[in-house]
Formats: sequence, C-alpha cells, structure tokens
Amino acid sequence: MNHLIVSITFLLYIILNYAQAEVIQTSSLIPIETAVNNSNEHTLLIFDVQEVLMVAQDQVLTPAHKVERKKIKQQLLSHLPTKDTETIESIILIDYKPVLVDPNIVNLIALAKSKQIKTLALTSGYTGKFGKIDNRENLRIEKLKALGIDFSSSFPQIPTLSFSYLQDLHHTKYTPMFKQGIIFTCRLPKGEVLEAFLIHVKSPVKKIIFVDNRLKNVMSVESFCKSKGIEFQGFVYEAVKTRPKSPLNQQLATYQFNTLVKQQHWLSELEIQAQLKQ
Repeated sequence: MNHLIVSITFLLYIILNYAQAEVIQTSSLIPIETAVNNSNEHTLLIFDVQEVLMVAQDQVLTPAHKVERKKIKQQLLSHLPTKDTETIESIILIDYKPVLVDPNIVNLIALAKSKQIKTLALTSGYTGKFGKIDNRENLRIEKLKALGIDFSSSFPQIPTLSFSYLQDLHHTKYTPMFKQGIIFTCRLPKGEVLEAFLIHVKSPVKKIIFVDNRLKNVMSVESFCKSKGIEFQGFVYEAVKTRPKSPLNQQLATYQFNTLVKQQHWLSELEIQAQLKQ
C-alpha cells in the first residue's frame, strides 16, 4: 500500500512539473494548431527548420541513416584535404532536394498569419560562405521558399540584422543574424539569439510558441521567456524521429557519393532511377 502511494505521488509530481514546464512532445501538428487557435496578435510563432519544416528527400541524407552516411563518407572522403571535403559538403547542401516534414505545416503558418500572429524560423544554421556556397543564409531561405514557406512578411521593416557582438562574445567564426524572417543562430543558444532579436525590434510579445525537434533548444527559449515574464508554449516535434526506419540501400547510397566525388554533383535517388531507365 505504501509503495502504491509513493508511486502515485511520484507520478503526480512528474505530471505537475510537465504541465508547469508547458513543453509537449508530439509527432503531430494538431496540438500546435490548437495552441495557435488559442492565441492572438501578441503571440510569436517560431519554428526550427531542419526536421521540423523540412527534411532531405534522399534516404541516405535523412537523420535515420546518419551512422551509415558517416561511414560511407569516411570511406570516400577521408583521404581528401579539408578544403576539398568542405567543397564536397557544400555541393550536397546546394544540390539536395528537401521535402516538407508535413505538408499541413503550410496551412498552419497561414492560420497563424490570418490571426495576425507573426511567424519566424529560429535555426541553428550557419551564415556566410562555405565551400561553393557564397551565402548559406540565402540558400536556406531559397530552399524554404521552394517548398512554399516564406517568413519575410514578419518584421518586413528589418530585412537583415547582424548580431556581431554575440559573435565576439562567443568567439565564433560565424555571425548570427536575422534575414527575411529567419534567425540564424550559428549554433549559439537559441534563447540568447532570440532575446537579442526581440530587444532590437522592440515588439510587444506576450506569448511565444516554439517548435523544435531538440529539447535543449526548447528549454533555451523557455528559459529566456521565463526571465522576461513571457508566456511560453514549447513543442518537441518528433515527426521525423518517430517514422519507421527502412533499411538503407547501401549500393544506391555509395553510388551517390561516388558520383559526387567524381562529378562534383549530387544526384538524387530520382535522378539515378531516371538514368537507369534510360
């Protein structure tokens, strides 16, 4: 009996703390849509990008096959100089085709806009030049727009904003920035870079809804919100993580990377299949 009471007490403690934290794990957009419907124009809706808005179409580039991808790359790229490896990595970023994690995300963003809720992206992504990429932030913006996602209507009066002082503070090579509705943190704490942005725009935000696939990022933004008295709803979005994992087509994946090294071009699975048919 005592053991049962202790178990129930512990369960209640977990539930209460979970509720107070206002962080929900979900693989569905439904609870996020509910949060948006219960919000008003003083709310900011923020999304992570990779594995939340978009994910690579090719099997070998998906998170489920990160380990196998790393092995293939080590076998084919380990002998190359650092500069050449960077070039190869940049070609993948330029050529790969992303798809929406959930097509309904476009409708969710439209719903938020219809309620005059500003929507942003808050990505860990880097900025600036990398290999053959002249501008990584522009590349990310273009790939999202190709999928029907455009955040540029939020804070249009500030098309670009750099946070050089955060770069100096953290002694990082890359400059965190805001551009066309997307905040690029360059791997710095998301809550810290978001705070820098909101201080600059002086927007009267009373509530933030944040969607990310990593708990540490959600907690970073939650910590900032608590320090400023901003209502917070966080979602650890696991739609990609919870998908069934199918075995990797090793032959196809190896062919893709071999072609990449030899031809300096990333061929998608669909392009390879089209070639085989011909």
